[in-house]
Amino acid sequence: MILFNASDVADYKAELPRRVEGTCSWILTHPQYMSWVSTQETTLLWITGHPGCGKTILSAYLIDYLNTDQSAQSNTLVCCFFCDDKIATQRDGKAILRSIIYQMLQRHRGFIRHVKAAFEIQGSQLVHSFEALWNIFTAITNEHKSGPINIIVDAIDECEEKTRIRFLDAVTNLVQRANLASGSLHNSIKFLITSRPYLNISYNFNDLWNNRLPIEESQETISGDVRLVIERRVDEIVKRSGCTPRAREFLEQTLYSRADHTFLWVKVVLRYLEQSLLASEKDFQKILSSLPPDLESLYESFLSRIPSCNQDLAVKILHILVGSSRYLTLQEFGIVLAIDNSHRTVAEVEADCQPSISRTIQGILGPLVRISESKVSLVHQSAKEFLVKLGTRSKNPLSSIYGVDQGKASLILASSCVSYLLLQDFADDHFSVGYSSSEKSSAASPILGMFAFPNEETPYDPIALEQDVIFKDEDMVEAEACRSIMDRYSFFDYAATHWAKHFSLCDDMTPQHLQDAVVRLTAKNTYYLFNWLRYFWFKMSMEFWFPEDFDSLTVACFFNHPALLERLLARDSLGDQRGKDYALSWAARMGSKETTGILLRIGAEPNSTIVDRRTPLNIAAQQGHYDIVKALIADQRTDVNLKGKLGRSSLSLAAGNGHLDVVELLLRHGQTRHDEKDDNQWTPLFWAIGGNHLDVVRTLLKSGSVNINHTDKTGRSAFSWAAGDGFTELVRYLLKCHELKHSLKYNLPDRKGRTALSWAAGNGHAETARVLARSKHIDLLCKDIDGRNAISWACSGGHAEALKTLIKYGCTGINDEDVSGWTPLAWALTNWSLATVETLVSTGLVDIDKKDRNGRTALSWAAGYGYLDVVQILLSEGADVRTVNNGGWTPMSFAKAYNHTDVIQELEAWMATPV
Repeated sequence: MILFNASDVADYKAELPRRVEGTCSWILTHPQYMSWVSTQETTLLWITGHPGCGKTILSAYLIDYLNTDQSAQSNTLVCCFFCDDKIATQRDGKAILRSIIYQMLQRHRGFIRHVKAAFEIQGSQLVHSFEALWNIFTAITNEHKSGPINIIVDAIDECEEKTRIRFLDAVTNLVQRANLASGSLHNSIKFLITSRPYLNISYNFNDLWNNRLPIEESQETISGDVRLVIERRVDEIVKRSGCTPRAREFLEQTLYSRADHTFLWVKVVLRYLEQSLLASEKDFQKILSSLPPDLESLYESFLSRIPSCNQDLAVKILHILVGSSRYLTLQEFGIVLAIDNSHRTVAEVEADCQPSISRTIQGILGPLVRISESKVSLVHQSAKEFLVKLGTRSKNPLSSIYGVDQGKASLILASSCVSYLLLQDFADDHFSVGYSSSEKSSAASPILGMFAFPNEETPYDPIALEQDVIFKDEDMVEAEACRSIMDRYSFFDYAATHWAKHFSLCDDMTPQHLQDAVVRLTAKNTYYLFNWLRYFWFKMSMEFWFPEDFDSLTVACFFNHPALLERLLARDSLGDQRGKDYALSWAARMGSKETTGILLRIGAEPNSTIVDRRTPLNIAAQQGHYDIVKALIADQRTDVNLKGKLGRSSLSLAAGNGHLDVVELLLRHGQTRHDEKDDNQWTPLFWAIGGNHLDVVRTLLKSGSVNINHTDKTGRSAFSWAAGDGFTELVRYLLKCHELKHSLKYNLPDRKGRTALSWAAGNGHAETARVLARSKHIDLLCKDIDGRNAISWACSGGHAEALKTLIKYGCTGINDEDVSGWTPLAWALTNWSLATVETLVSTGLVDIDKKDRNGRTALSWAAGYGYLDVVQILLSEGADVRTVNNGGWTPMSFAKAYNHTDVIQELEAWMATPV
């Protein structure tokens, strides 16, 4: 669960500005919304609007309304996500899916099995694979009990473009397939997405754009809301200032007439008015007459009013606001503004911080900033865009002063972070408390080697496959240590987790003193490195274990700092071979393109297995780093088929994780073996099917070099695994794929004699069983080496829906005995599945008193198990209450032996009934 709970949607929503009572309610009577909310089909409503028209507040309102709407279906789940390009965990399509899946798991804990199934194939890497996440999402929504789902995604234009397009494509295809299916899908999935209107320029929405509710084209829609906001805020100004009714009327009319039907201009101007010490009608006239009517001109007006004595500080604040990787708290902001190279301790820095940083920031920038819940931000996303654009408008006189340069912003933040992490407070170990003396240490690294590392018998399991818990004991200790550091040192969290990103954005423009500082910060076997790196590892939920041997060279490659790497190599010749090989593995894992190229150029070994017993190509292929894979296979030294841990090839790892572009790249390489087997005799095709990656399966099969009928150690084929995992679309594709018509062995038995149909039925995949049973290629009567047919396997799992499907499409053998003499009815009793028993007996084909090898009937077994409801059904269908087994025991004997009082009473009642 921890892998999916990266962002707290509830906390983010709680920090949004409060909605003015009465606003947003217009949406409830809008025809397009009413159509969206009333339909029982999978659909999409797209709400667009210009900056400042209140889309996010509208989204928050709808989330609350849908969660409390008494007229809605009580089992409808409302999921939501707020995109925010300022927060790392809220700005890509994978983050949207992770959060939605987490919200669905909170509603139905049983759905965790879909996550665990994917985890068994892909490990924790699945949270970084869009396709894997989408497969989990669709698997959950295809379940009957998941019910209808409303999904609200706000401000999708703030989502990173590549994964945003993947998310929109996936939603588009889902809605279109639902329309073609004409209501045959189990549950409706209704999406409501908000964005700015220009998003359609970069993305082709096809017919979905017709489902758009364009606020910007019908500004009267929200004009009433704007008036309400003005009235409420002017009320507050009146109460504070005591201005006259006439002044109040002037304010309301003037603001409304100039609002242009959006909130943002009004919001900024009202904040400016609230700061005024003068409140007569004449004063208000003077203030409003001096303010420009449009937003950009208004921003320029505020900047031009900053006194020259405050310009330097204003410039720094603006660069910090634009460049920071997340919203900074007031405490963090104070430290960034105060810290310089003269400070030696945290105490010295804090002594130089402004005593009232909130007053300082607002006093200098006024309405341009917003402080909410102690977090500092620009008043709106449009202000950030304005400041960045201003930096490119050389003809604007304000450009050279206040225009924000991203490189300069990163340099300011990188310098502050590095300086903080090198304070004397962090020269000692901050993680030692709570670790037992029994933990192993490393001779190579006495500091970084103090952790117990996993072995093959105890693999890392971040979603706790053995137990559904959030943290294991060692994780709790780590979490407590990180919380302790964060509580004691207010800027450590930001500095440790973001310094490297800021440094990478200014890597080629850093002054010498900052370069030297970074080398000190990343020096091997120092607590400076140990403290920030370990904190980073935990806070970023890295899916691989904390490393022992990081040094400056490895850090530069891990975070892709090519200029730093070149400087380090220049200082230390070309470095030692092991160091280069180690750094190359980590560069490959993190997708560090530039540093990978440098390392290969200076002789790093591309076939080294120094990390995790995998080559850099294995690692890059698993992570889906296309550019790294391309660079590695372009190096003539690289063995493209070299296997890593568990005998898996790079193609296998890419296929299993659904990285289609990497798979295609490897297939184009002339030396790649398409059917290479791992230790379990799985080929890349098996792994692609195991991950439910249909596009990868198509690509592998079209290569013409894949044996579709290859079997693994258990004798199962890829087709068998697809059916057994319930991957209906894959099964449908394999049945219809014209490349396979003359080669796929549809009924190929495994070593236990089980076929694809047997596995689908036994695992309860009714839809997959339906597709198989309808195919003319499938043998419906096939039995395994124990004499069990598909009906028997469906019954033993208690899968009533799968059983109904088999019966409907002609599977026979309802009374067939297996080698133990057990019939499907006997197997149905092992799971106490009333629905399965009812399905069997309702056919009228079941020999209800049939005995097994021990002479026991179904009634005898049900009575012994204590299944009262099953006993009642069997008796009502005419089961013989007095039947005797080989040992002379009746159903009553078994009920009494296990003291099933209610069953005893039921049997006595039937026995008392005259025959």
